[in-house]
Amino acid sequence: MFKPTSRMRQNNAIDRQVGLTLIEIMIVVAILAVTASIAIPLYNGFVSETRIGKAILDMRSIELLVMDFADNQGRHPADLDEVGAGDMLDP
Repeated sequence: MFKPTSRMRQNNAIDRQVGLTLIEIMIVVAILAVTASIAIPLYNGFVSETRIGKAILDMRSIELLVMDFADNQGRHPADLDEVGAGDMLDP
């Protein structure tokens, strides 16, 4: 009868360890899903804060343009085109 040697048993053990099991892949996917569920709302919050900050800066620059126009012309502008900010969008 054929009796496997210890070297043959080691080779079989090594051959079986190549690759990932389904459980290992599921654990990795679960970890990625939890990380994404935390990271995506944080990212969206940062994007929203950036948009708000840009809108505030745009409004301050328009305020300065309008005040400068009023000081120089003695009246307030009829629209933003008169102060050179007609291409700015309403926040």
